[in-house]
Amino acid sequence: MELDRKIIMAFVIFMFYAAVPCSCEKDILAESDFQKYFTNIEGKASYYAHKFHNKKTASGEKYDMYGFTAAHKKLPFGTIVKVTNPNNQKSVLVKINDRGPFKKTRILDLTYRAAKSIDALCTSNIEMSYFDFSKADGDIEDDTFIGYSLNKKLIVISKPAINFIDSTDNFEEVVNTFSQYEQIKELDCYIFVEAQKPVKNTMYYIGSKTTYDIVEQK
Repeated sequence: MELDRKIIMAFVIFMFYAAVPCSCEKDILAESDFQKYFTNIEGKASYYAHKFHNKKTASGEKYDMYGFTAAHKKLPFGTIVKVTNPNNQKSVLVKINDRGPFKKTRILDLTYRAAKSIDALCTSNIEMSYFDFSKADGDIEDDTFIGYSLNKKLIVISKPAINFIDSTDNFEEVVNTFSQYEQIKELDCYIFVEAQKPVKNTMYYIGSKTTYDIVEQK
């Protein structure tokens, strides 16, 4: 019931912003400043499951084959990656919390659940999209957020342009909750995180845009 109330309130707030012109000065982000930080990579992905379930990952977290995480050779732990199966255009959001895969021909190891959600249980070609914080170190102002979605491209947006709806420090929880908000297309929801290198206690926010002054990944 609590989630239902939040969804209804979010829709009411969205309709308010849609009906009332914004009288404030626009908070515009320079597109050229951010495109160089968006990264797309294509390659083969695999998954790992029962053999490693509940064992410690390289990040110290326990591996959960039913969670939304992945192993990558170099990306910082906590990095959120949008993974898309180009054969069916299904996407999933995962958090990097382990190292691998250890075969040179593969670029990502997904959990069983993540791989199954995009029909990639067989070694499959995938597309990775993420914001490369290593390239942006020290270049991003405070109150800048990255927006992630299953059906839309990544965006960079400033805090005043976001209508925050929900928040949690649990990645699995925010992904599961987000799937319910995303069913209301009018809300145009994203999962937002602050544009800074991932930290252990990252806060994840669900919200919608109050303006269209954003930078979208090309």
